[in-house]
Amino acid sequence: TLNYDPMDTFQPLILCHDIYHPDLPGLGFVGMYRGPYFGVLELQARLLAQRWSSELGGGISTSDNEALKQSQRIRDARPRPQFPHGDYIAHMDSLASVLGCVPPKGRFGSQAGEMVLPALYQPDNDLAETAIAAFQTEVTQCHNGKYTTSCVLNALVGKWKFHRTIQHFNAYPPRTDTISGTISFSVRDATGSPTTLLYREDGLYHTPKGDFEVFREYEYRHNTENNCLELFFVESGETTYLFLSLNFGNVDTDPGDAHTKRSNNNVFEATSDHLCINDLYKGTFRMEVNGIMASQVEMEYNVKGPEKDYTAITTLVPL
Repeated sequence: TLNYDPMDTFQPLILCHDIYHPDLPGLGFVGMYRGPYFGVLELQARLLAQRWSSELGGGISTSDNEALKQSQRIRDARPRPQFPHGDYIAHMDSLASVLGCVPPKGRFGSQAGEMVLPALYQPDNDLAETAIAAFQTEVTQCHNGKYTTSCVLNALVGKWKFHRTIQHFNAYPPRTDTISGTISFSVRDATGSPTTLLYREDGLYHTPKGDFEVFREYEYRHNTENNCLELFFVESGETTYLFLSLNFGNVDTDPGDAHTKRSNNNVFEATSDHLCINDLYKGTFRMEVNGIMASQVEMEYNVKGPEKDYTAITTLVPL
């Protein structure tokens, strides 16, 4: 009856809407769906619940017969598409039409570019409007950098190769030194969540007088109250005092002691100033991202003081 094919992982059963077969009224499936969206599963469950809670007549209806044919067409399709139901919205609409809860045209998600939420596929318009408002609030907060700091920390975890140039302007004649080596970012938080990372740098300092082994450590900490990335000095394994505070906020944030820029959708940039006694440190942090992964990080420090005048630029690429 179900035409089960154990060798077919694409469409193993022939069912109405991938949920039921009219000849087996006591059997139903929820979750026979390949895709990332839970709205389909919710509609499958509601359709099955509606079917089981109503009186069922005998035989196969015209709509059931067409649904079974569609299931067979999906199995027979060559070449096979990536997903049995690649058009998420069309599939949602087809299930909702059986339930009688297709979003009204001109009101919810019916215009090009509008959002489509599972909450729109039910008869309570007040609930739909509440869901849209909550979603829009979340989108606005995302644009304002709500999750940027978390994304940056997650993308940093791992090992990197780095190269640093240090241009000394107060030397005579001015000179440029270089450092190269590796940097690791490891989770320091006891919960295993990357809210606190230990930065460990090991490298060779190349100077005209020879090469010297160097290392340094920082703690990168997510200040959730202010939603900023704080860099602390680490000395002898202990976190000491704050070095910089980087705020990954909205591109329109007024520049002050800390601000951010987003030159395009693939770059996050934040700057911060820090006065260390008589020396002013101006730091810039840039991260290029590819999806959720960082493809390159650049840190630039401009330092000026009575005895200091240099610019250090560090470039990191994943190992």
